[in-house]
Amino acid sequence: MRHPVIRQAIRFFLFTFVLAAACHFFGRAFLEWLIPLFRWQISNLGDGYRILGFNIDCLNKECAYSLKVTLSKPVYVNGQFIFPNENGFANASSIVNRVWQELVLFLSFIYSWPGRWSQYVLRSLVAIPLLLVMLMFDTPLVLLSALWQIILEQLGKEDFSSLVLWDNFLEGGGRLAMGLAGGGFTIWLADSILLCADLLRKKI
Repeated sequence: MRHPVIRQAIRFFLFTFVLAAACHFFGRAFLEWLIPLFRWQISNLGDGYRILGFNIDCLNKECAYSLKVTLSKPVYVNGQFIFPNENGFANASSIVNRVWQELVLFLSFIYSWPGRWSQYVLRSLVAIPLLLVMLMFDTPLVLLSALWQIILEQLGKEDFSSLVLWDNFLEGGGRLAMGLAGGGFTIWLADSILLCADLLRKKI
């Protein structure tokens, strides 16, 4: 009999492989479904931008979220105002593989972790809203960070930005950390809910 840790690792890598393949071949619809959600978030966080286009572009089999914006009102940057120009626009992009990184790690963790069928069902219910929140902390913020860096580069200035710091965190392994931490939290929350339900039934 295999050691439990080895068996767990095999289950995790099998789930990772299957989910990664499924995302690659059948995930386009999910990516497009996220666009209205991401568009809404960017419109509310980046209220100085007017979105001209937001879609998925593919080149040489690599797909990316592509965002095109123009300024909707003056923006103050490091002591200087930038005024809207009706002929001006900026483009930012984020490859969709970044979405798959978190999603695959997150789901592989919660479904490879041992449990009963009731636990897997509850994990799925908990995972849906949590996964959407995690993705909203990724692609939309990365796109806003890219737009901010474009403005700074055009001005030839530097300015502190929490968006840029967050982008650097994600690129430095933050997606891996978020996927695993989110999976662990989902398992803990689902198991805690089932434990509380069992205790209530016994008291009744």
